[in-house]
Amino acid sequence: MNPAGARRWIAIIFLLALFLRLGSIFALKRWDDATPGASRQLAMSLVEHGAFYFRDFGYVGPSSVITPPYPMLLAGLFTLFGPETPTAYFAALALNALLGATCAVATAALLRRTIANERAAMIGGLLVALWPPQIAASIFAQPIVLSSLIFVIACVLWRRMQQNDSVLTAIAFAISAAFAALLEPAIILALPIVAIAIIAMKGKTFDVKLRNVAVFAAAVMLFLWPWVSRNRAVHERWLMTTSKSQQLWAGANENATGSDRLSLTSERKAVTKSLISDDTIETVRIPMTQIDLLSPAQRYVLNGKTEVERADQFAAWSNEYLQTNRSRWLAQLPVRVAKFWLIDWDHPMSRNPIALLPRIALALAAAVGMVLAIARRVPVGG
Repeated sequence: MNPAGARRWIAIIFLLALFLRLGSIFALKRWDDATPGASRQLAMSLVEHGAFYFRDFGYVGPSSVITPPYPMLLAGLFTLFGPETPTAYFAALALNALLGATCAVATAALLRRTIANERAAMIGGLLVALWPPQIAASIFAQPIVLSSLIFVIACVLWRRMQQNDSVLTAIAFAISAAFAALLEPAIILALPIVAIAIIAMKGKTFDVKLRNVAVFAAAVMLFLWPWVSRNRAVHERWLMTTSKSQQLWAGANENATGSDRLSLTSERKAVTKSLISDDTIETVRIPMTQIDLLSPAQRYVLNGKTEVERADQFAAWSNEYLQTNRSRWLAQLPVRVAKFWLIDWDHPMSRNPIALLPRIALALAAAVGMVLAIARRVPVGG
């Protein structure tokens, strides 16, 4: 494919992805129901008080339920267009559409650098542009689309860093990887592996490897240290978020299903359908997640406690459960893996073919890809 043809296809991918995402936003009028989650309350606290505060279980105080990038972005949109206005949420969703379209283009760029096949690269970009879960991610005022884009950009820059010794490429990769870890704290677990892969990268002299590792470490410190230090100051703990213990407890309690959801019974499925047309207090109160089944005594224990105190309590409950139910927890491990790899079938949205079929296809493709990579012994660093 000649350069002009490649540019034409890149433009087609971008415009198609943008059209589908904006079309979904307009068709569903999502600016009236953007479901921003925890980001909403944190953004409001930034706008109103200039602080990262959250209200839960009768306590209002410094919060680390999620990391700051997206709440800060949402707070900026609230400042520009008015707190919680339809215009502000439309701006957030339109930004998602732009980021999602850019992600499709970035995927094509990644494939061009990885497999050196222009046609296959463009097909990959088109698949991301058309992929239903990617389109659906744009209709939520949440960091899903931004996280996906930053991750793909980091992969593109990793390939560039393999192919040249430019310090600018090393800096760009380090920044994207560190920002991805700030957006999605789970990525932090991979950072030491990335540092090792930089050192093991083939075709690089020792001084280039040393420089790249130093740049990477500096970027990680620059992006993560201020947030971790802030948490140390307000929570007296070295941590990224305070929600980890609750997430662990969701898999280690009497009602655990392998995710934070309760079993999707026929009653809960009926409730989910009624929510579309009848958003009543009685309907919303139907227990759908693990935390909904906390007993009055447990809620009393949590009431008025700080986030880290509640985290300690959830950790204590998890440990208490595991002391007498470790075999049950281990028996449920395959279910947790299946829900992570495939789809959480206890989530109401998972039953929709638009969510179910793409996830099955992606899970199968990923499994095949892993087998092929292992069979061919694809190196991490070269």
